[in-house]
Amino acid sequence: MTIANLRLEHHDGMPVVFLDGDVDAANAPRVTEEMMAVVTNRAPALIVVLSDTRYLDSAGINLLFRVHEQLEARRQRLGLVLDSSAHLRRVLQLSGVPTTIPMWEDLDAALAGIGIDE
Repeated sequence: MTIANLRLEHHDGMPVVFLDGDVDAANAPRVTEEMMAVVTNRAPALIVVLSDTRYLDSAGINLLFRVHEQLEARRQRLGLVLDSSAHLRRVLQLSGVPTTIPMWEDLDAALAGIGIDE
């Protein structure tokens, strides 16, 4: 069984999830459920920090798109944080994630930018 741990912080009412470990078909449904559970109706967005995420397979990438769609249906946003030098960033770029979900290099930039309509 693969391991993926979520740690939650709140920054001015904004839920920020730090995703640590590997996300694949074995745990993607649980991770999706846990992410959506932390977003109240009052939160404008969810920020997911992928800095400590080691691996995302297609199920892990699909979960990002699913969470984005679920939040969008609720008029909320999803933003991702990942350093530009991270290996995982290339995988996300090849999968088209940044064309749908905004990505920032650090949490401060994400918190400042997530409220701005693109």
